[in-house]
Amino acid sequence: MAFNLTVATDTVVINLQATKDMTVETLKACIAADLSISSESQVLNFSGTVLADNAATLESVGITSDEMLQVTVLGSGSGSSSAATAAAAAAASPALEALRTNPTSVGSEETLIDPSLRMEMLPPDLGPQQFHNIVRLNPQLLAEIEYTNPDLAKALRDNEFETMRGLLIRYQMASYLRKRKKNEEDKRLSDNPWDEEAQATISERIRRENVEQNRQMAMEHHPESFTRVLMLYIPLEVNGVKIQAFVDSGAQSTIMSQDCAERCGIMRLVDTNFAGTAVGVGTAKICGRVHLAPIKIGGTTLNCTFTVMEKNLGDKNMEFLLGLDMLKRYQCIIDLQAPAKLILRAGGNHTTSVEFLTEGQLPESKGGALAVDPTIEENKETLKRKREEEVSSLTSTSVSSSSSSSSSSSSSSSVSAPTSSSAPSTTAPATTAPAATTTPTVAPSATGPTAAPAPAAPATPAPAPAAPSSSSTPGEQLVSEGFEMEAVQKALADCGGNLSMARVVLKFAQSRS
Repeated sequence: MAFNLTVATDTVVINLQATKDMTVETLKACIAADLSISSESQVLNFSGTVLADNAATLESVGITSDEMLQVTVLGSGSGSSSAATAAAAAAASPALEALRTNPTSVGSEETLIDPSLRMEMLPPDLGPQQFHNIVRLNPQLLAEIEYTNPDLAKALRDNEFETMRGLLIRYQMASYLRKRKKNEEDKRLSDNPWDEEAQATISERIRRENVEQNRQMAMEHHPESFTRVLMLYIPLEVNGVKIQAFVDSGAQSTIMSQDCAERCGIMRLVDTNFAGTAVGVGTAKICGRVHLAPIKIGGTTLNCTFTVMEKNLGDKNMEFLLGLDMLKRYQCIIDLQAPAKLILRAGGNHTTSVEFLTEGQLPESKGGALAVDPTIEENKETLKRKREEEVSSLTSTSVSSSSSSSSSSSSSSSVSAPTSSSAPSTTAPATTAPAATTTPTVAPSATGPTAAPAPAAPATPAPAPAAPSSSSTPGEQLVSEGFEMEAVQKALADCGGNLSMARVVLKFAQSRS
């Protein structure tokens, strides 16, 4: 059964039809017919091994479908040049020297490590396993491949050797085509070097060579510049809800998205007097501003002021952006020495620090390695508990309100009884409460003389100020202070049942109205 076989020289790449029973001698004859290269001058290399036995079959030497053969032509100038280049590279690189002397094995790890090794320096006939081991031992190669050939880099990370084999063949073919195009261009330029177009081409080639040289120097001395930089995120809590906040010293203000504010239950604290439009790289509508809200960073609770945007902050993954205003308020220090951390001064000489989240703690959407944002699962129980507390608080507040209303109506009826009987004693309500049947008969006499007891009526609401006892609910206490029931319920829901914070919010809203 015939299969495809790729054959490459220094300048030409061709595809041949071969069979597993074909001998090396027959293969050389096919190459001679297609490339006009005599069989005697051909040296065939496969996976680092020279095919010296002309009687061996392709199957016996391990050649199967879609493999690649390197053909070196003895006595040719280009072959000599390539051999000289390869010898010079091997002499300069211990890793290449190890591959040259022992091409069929991966060698010891010590001999294959070479920080100066580059992709173009590798032999063209490396097998996938050899190539994988060399890249594993030389991280700078992976950084270069990530930059120049992302598909090959993915195959390396996933250990997909068959995919790697095909990509390596394509890479070598592209390399040979580039070399062939360069040779043709060199010949055209040498024929008429003073032509205006030729001069422009030479100038552009010099520029590209300088850029490539600069890239190789950066790759050798600063390979980290070719890797992806992980953004700075810290874990914090807003109203008990966990968030991964993006630290941005270039942002003027601390910003939260509307979705995040709704999830944290603080949208009712937004002051819409500060609504407007934010202008920067793009534009976004500002819902308003939260003047004061507690956030917890590294176990320390701090007061924070932030602007709420109508939509996500440009990137949906940046739901909370810790800006320069809060960084300056708490004299923050961004320490990037491992382990990188954010240091805050919480007041006086007290400082707190929190480490920046690593790649293994962030979801892929934020540049990490996790498939799902971990805060989603962490906040499920918190949000469920907060909803239950909110429902419980609203229920208890409404129950206490109805009981307060009933007690108020009963006390008013007891007050009206002594007034209509025009009894001289002020203690009559306690003893004569059951005698409510006398009210209809005495009621007509409440026309003149009974006007005097009327001022005594305010004395009976005395139990109302006494309502804020140790057993009363936060809603009852705030209602007894003169705040409306609906406003109290909203404030308690926004503040998570915190009485002191709800009182501050109600007083602030009262002063604004």
